[in-house]
Formats: sequence, structure tokens, C-alpha cells
Amino acid sequence: MMNEQPLMEVREDFMISPTGHSEATLRMAHFLKPISNSIHEPSPFGFNPSSLSYVFDPNEWPLKFHFNGWRYPQEKWIYWVDQLKPKYESLWKKVGIFDAIMSTKCRIMKDQNLLYGVVEKWCCKTNTFVFPFGEATISLEDVMVLGGYPVIGDPIFIDVKGREMREVEEKLILARQKLGESNRCHATASKWMDFFIDKGSEIEHEAFIATWLSIFVLTHKSLVKSSLFSIAIHLARGNSIALAPAVLASIYNDLSLFKKTIVNLSKLSVGGDRYPLEVTLQSPFYLVQIWVWERFQNLQPEPMLINHGDPLLFR
Repeated sequence: MMNEQPLMEVREDFMISPTGHSEATLRMAHFLKPISNSIHEPSPFGFNPSSLSYVFDPNEWPLKFHFNGWRYPQEKWIYWVDQLKPKYESLWKKVGIFDAIMSTKCRIMKDQNLLYGVVEKWCCKTNTFVFPFGEATISLEDVMVLGGYPVIGDPIFIDVKGREMREVEEKLILARQKLGESNRCHATASKWMDFFIDKGSEIEHEAFIATWLSIFVLTHKSLVKSSLFSIAIHLARGNSIALAPAVLASIYNDLSLFKKTIVNLSKLSVGGDRYPLEVTLQSPFYLVQIWVWERFQNLQPEPMLINHGDPLLFR
């Protein structure tokens, strides 16, 4: 029988507050093994944290990032949210998307320097930020609490079931095709909203959720995606869908893309032409900035007062 080694070591050590506002004090602390004795010591996992942090100066490179999932709300979208809220608020709360929908009314200003700084600490192999004091990462709980996305429910690749749901899906597809024909282009979110707002459509709620999913959750440019219609139909009928895992996976993917891009640029000479001038991030990347603000209070702006029941993002 093998001897089980403990995963945790408990000992007295000097610890500081996570807020950084206090002096180090000697107290009992818990450490997950394996443990490095110094931030300068090679990591027991086989990589050196200092090698993962590349200091990138964005002013040296003509690199542009497109944050497709970082939307500033249009007036017509806010109007649509406020119009449907009285009728569907209880259903949105039932399926766990109320906070996420209401949070789309927020305007989170991008802090490019903050994002560059934290992405420099990202490790693509472990999906964690490697800081001098240890590793940390955005978790499912963060996506649920900060973003308001549900953790429990059916997977996002669920199909529609039954005749009534398939008929609704066909109507949504037909509406998308009509928009494409009339505008000689794809169904943009703006045109899609114009097509449904105040038109009394029987599938308005499904169209609304499809818009929300397409431009705020699982984004692709500014288009309403037909692949998301099945999710919208299920949510509109009170069937919970686990959106948080998909959102977290997309954030991890974009963090790795961001990190690999700036690291690869460091290997090329300034003025070269073999690096991408533009990189597109599809995830709700604003959650990375919100996560940093919540975890590192010295970096956050002055929080706003919020009313009871308001989404946390309103802070």
C-alpha cells in the first residue's frame, strides 16, 4: 500500500493582507505543495515564473486588438432591454441570465495598459496568471458572480426539441434570410434589432436573447448567429443553459492568443512585416479587467454605489 503524502503544509509564516495595506505578520498559514522557498527559485512545476512575464511596450508595435465581445451598449439595445424586462424578468432570473442581461447596460471603459500588464503574466500551459507571490486565475465562480452567467444547465450545443421549438427556429432563420436579402449583407445586430423592436413579433423574445448571445456572450463580429438560435429558444422557455463554462473557455482562449501574439512580436525586429497587425478577441474580455479590479483593489477605480438587487458589474 502506497504512503499518501499530504497535499498541504501548515506552518507559521509571515503573511500579508491580500489588499497590501498591512505589514507582514507571523501567523498560521496553509500552503499547497510543492512549495518554492523564494520567488527567485525555479518553479517545482518545471517553469520559471519570471520567464513567463514578457514586458511588452505597445508603443513599439503597430498592433491593434479588436475586442468583439467588449461592447458599449447602443441606445436601441438599452431601450429593448427596458421594454422587455417587466414581462420577462422573472423568467430571466429563473434561468440565471438576469444579471448578465442587465449588465449589458454598463459601459466599462477599457484600460489598455492594465490589460497588457496582466496578460504579460498569463501562462498558456496552465491557464493561470503567474505572479511573484503565486498563481491565480479567473474561475467559473468569477464568471458567475462578476458576469452573471449561469453555471448550471444544459450544454450550449443542445438542439431544439419538439415541433413548436423547431417552428420557432425556422421563423428565426427565415427572418435572418430576409435581412440578408434586403440589405445585401449579413444580419447585423443593429438591423436585426430594427427588424423586431416594436414590431409585435411573436418570436421577439427569442430574437432578443439571440441578439444578446451574439453581441455580448458568444460573439462573432457584429452578426446575429443562427447557431445560437437553439440556445435562445431554450432560454426563452425557461430551460437553463450552462453559459459560464463556454464564456470561461473563450476568455482562456483569448488570453492565450493575446499572450502568444505579444511574445511572438518580441522575437521580430521592429518594422518587420511577418507579424499580425490586427488581432481579434471574441470573448467578453471586459471580465478580465473586472477580475483584476476585484482582486487588486489598488488598481480599481472608485466603486460606484449600487442599489440592492443590482448586478455586481454596476459597481
